[in-house]
Amino acid sequence: MKYICILALLLEYSISVFAQIGGRNIFDFLRLPPNALTAALGGTVVSLQDRASYALQNPAALHDSAHTHLNFSIHDFIGDLSYGTVAYAHSIPEVGNFQMGIQYFHYGTFQGADVFGNLQSTFTANDLAFIVGTSRTWGKFSAGANFKLIHSAFAYQSLWGITVDFGGMYTNLSKGLGIGCVFRNLGFQLNSLAGERYSLPFEILLGISQRVPHTPFRISLTLTNLQQPRLVKNDEVQPIQYDLTGKPIPPPNRTVDNIFRHCIWGLELLLHRNFHIRVSYNHQRRQELKAAEQTFSFHGFSLGAGIKINRFFLDYAYSGYHSFANAHFFTITTSIQAFRKRKGETTESKGENK
Repeated sequence: MKYICILALLLEYSISVFAQIGGRNIFDFLRLPPNALTAALGGTVVSLQDRASYALQNPAALHDSAHTHLNFSIHDFIGDLSYGTVAYAHSIPEVGNFQMGIQYFHYGTFQGADVFGNLQSTFTANDLAFIVGTSRTWGKFSAGANFKLIHSAFAYQSLWGITVDFGGMYTNLSKGLGIGCVFRNLGFQLNSLAGERYSLPFEILLGISQRVPHTPFRISLTLTNLQQPRLVKNDEVQPIQYDLTGKPIPPPNRTVDNIFRHCIWGLELLLHRNFHIRVSYNHQRRQELKAAEQTFSFHGFSLGAGIKINRFFLDYAYSGYHSFANAHFFTITTSIQAFRKRKGETTESKGENK
């Protein structure tokens, strides 16, 4: 089962006749959603600023309202594959907003063997990214950057790399509007692997979120992979088909399909400031992972919810990836400052009672 699940993962991030953008780079785990909030909105969102969790994908979303926010994310991905993030945000008046985080991916334990099939010791494979981010705000505009030191280890081989994310955002709270743009994973590989160097998963993203007036709905649209306009091409492996006259049948026009592969649609139902429901559709994920001729499936869809209980935000997301298995995402967020305030209030109330 482990190998089937790993194959499913590779299918999502591999080169194929349909021009998938993955598989050509190292450190592709950086494309994965870092928490349940972004997973429920299709895996990528760069136009929301109301939670510190969004700053891992757009550093400009880091706001002083997230001061002392600490969040933990655990993702039961597919089979034995798992990954998660830990992030902390801190604001310094008149200086800026800062965050630190760790993002890891664990591929499981593998049985080693030589070329003759003789079993040897087991080994593991892991990816790890150390993240430091900062942002500044000028009225309705903000800008920020995330710096990442990345390490990948597979058995006795390891790779190091450095990437930077640059993001900008416009936020109009009175109109419920947010617009964000990110240049993600600009960087290079620090050491070579068997003398080879590979490109990093660079990506340009543009997103917009809008609260529908007089309703509890908020709509988000994220445009992905703008650095690569064409994400689909005709299957060159399939044999050419001919009509009854012997003329080759031209391949179908896939312009609309290509356009929608750049789009991730998200919808939030903001029933209360402490309770949200989220649903989304990622067309590229659906087209790349669905089985041939498969029409009805959950591929590409995600749904989730978030609720605040006392001083904790609990978020969950369920995403459709493959017919054999889907992914679950869990995120817990709290504010250290809230605990300090509650402790101070308790002490003060005790003094008044005396």
